[in-house]
Amino acid sequence: MGILDLFSLKGKSALVTGSGQGLGSGMAIAFAQAGANVTLHNYDKVLDSTIEEVKKTGARYITRTGDVCNKAVCRMLVDDTVSAFGSGRSRAAVGV
Repeated sequence: MGILDLFSLKGKSALVTGSGQGLGSGMAIAFAQAGANVTLHNYDKVLDSTIEEVKKTGARYITRTGDVCNKAVCRMLVDDTVSAFGSGRSRAAVGV
């Protein structure tokens, strides 16, 4: 077993709010590189460069937009993530 196997997120799902750019983008890309399915989110638009980097990893992903101050948006993010990737017991949610 290699060191990267210890950090594998294969079969896991991550919902990263604020992943449209900056730190959130870097975190979402890292989750994808580690094998996680990723929900990319930003208030208005997820940058194409972020999407392209996630695509390069081969990870499954979805993109969503909306204001996380709105409870309905938060519910939509969780529901869409579970719908797209399943409701396995191990998940990560990161807000940036």
